[in-house]
Amino acid sequence: MNKIAVIQFWEASPHLETSLDIAMNLAGEETNVLSYFFWVHQIPYTEGFLATENIDDNYRSLQLNRLKKSKALTSKFFEWSCDLPLGVFTEQLDSFYLSSLSHLKRLKYLNYPLGEYLACQLFDITKLVAPDPEQNKMLLNLLFTSFVTTFKNVEYIIEDKGIDEIVLFNGRHINDLGASCAAQSKGVATRFHDRGGNDHKYCLMKDKIHSINELQSVFQREWENKLVSDEEAYQVASSLLNKRVKGKEELTSWFRRNQKEGVVPLVDPNNINIAYFGSSMDEYLMLPERHLYPTGFWEEQRTAVLDLICQSVRISPRVKIFIRLHPNVGIKADEMELWDFLYNFYPENVVVINPTDEVDSYELSKKMDLNFLFHSSIGADIMSFGIPIYAFNTTPYDYLYGCTTIKNSSHLRSIINDHLNKSCSFDASEVRKNGLNFVYTSTNYGYKYMYYRPETTLSGKFMGISL
Repeated sequence: MNKIAVIQFWEASPHLETSLDIAMNLAGEETNVLSYFFWVHQIPYTEGFLATENIDDNYRSLQLNRLKKSKALTSKFFEWSCDLPLGVFTEQLDSFYLSSLSHLKRLKYLNYPLGEYLACQLFDITKLVAPDPEQNKMLLNLLFTSFVTTFKNVEYIIEDKGIDEIVLFNGRHINDLGASCAAQSKGVATRFHDRGGNDHKYCLMKDKIHSINELQSVFQREWENKLVSDEEAYQVASSLLNKRVKGKEELTSWFRRNQKEGVVPLVDPNNINIAYFGSSMDEYLMLPERHLYPTGFWEEQRTAVLDLICQSVRISPRVKIFIRLHPNVGIKADEMELWDFLYNFYPENVVVINPTDEVDSYELSKKMDLNFLFHSSIGADIMSFGIPIYAFNTTPYDYLYGCTTIKNSSHLRSIINDHLNKSCSFDASEVRKNGLNFVYTSTNYGYKYMYYRPETTLSGKFMGISL
């Protein structure tokens, strides 16, 4: 018999419902014995910690109500547990590790890079590009305690129950990292669940969700195994892309909320016009185990953009670079300040387009001679117009024709020179097909829910009941 433990640290929808759906499916297989662990209130830090800031009695009541309903619906199908068998282990960071981010990253727990994990959590929670560990001491100690508590309790249940495999959410949050490290220490397999390509699907992977190799394998399998023809898939993707352009697709409408279709800045056709589409820095700084989503020559995007400006200006004084800042940057004043210096140093060559500007990013890309980005998801959309893009970093779609990953500064120079000399060309039709390929697969991948029926992105009914 295969003994499986599904461990859930977050009661938010649809992640709780997804874990229950998976548990029901696994419990239905005769060769499996399933245990479900609901550790939401018991761990010192959970994903709702800052989202709810003031955790009042009403919120606690809501949590407990969701727990009661979930248990009532499923406890006859598998064993439930809400108890930490070993309790909470209170831990405090040595002041040495609070001196700076570089000091923090040096912290090890057994052989695991706990300091790296804590730094990534700090980027994620504070949304700052350079958070001060000392100023976040209480939060870091809470995260430290939660990691150790999760690690030791998961090690215990693996030994106590003879667990062969565990199932966790996502893999980048501190409790899931603690659980996966414990499983690794015991030689136990781990799988990770998260949202699928749309509200009606979830994904279940053998590696963490931010593993680029695993993610691209999922996308490629989705395309190969799709139940429609290539042309039908292209039509579906084109229709979706049209909704995005008009700001009517739910998942991307927030990013387009200030943009007006067709609005672009004045573009001189006599210049070499280049666009750079920015990422929100915390979105890649927060990823733990960077080997799963590795950077290349440029570790972060500001150095990449500075290199892009310097190389371009050296090649021709006629260059004009339009830096389109990510919509999320508008609510991060410290990150906005980091971009101001680019315009101040190169006022003749750089145009910074603020997150709240009405400029249409899609239309901007069509007016450019070259389009660059760090790893933004807009790249595949741009490819869907038949326009090639150049990426300074790993992207989920860099396996497709039309996306070129820039190797280093000399490669960057050659890309710009090749454009000037008209010695590089792409088949626009093939670029478009590959872009639409990604738009289709990235919005359709995953397994269909069996017991959960979503009603919105954040709500639905599990086994006919709203939890």
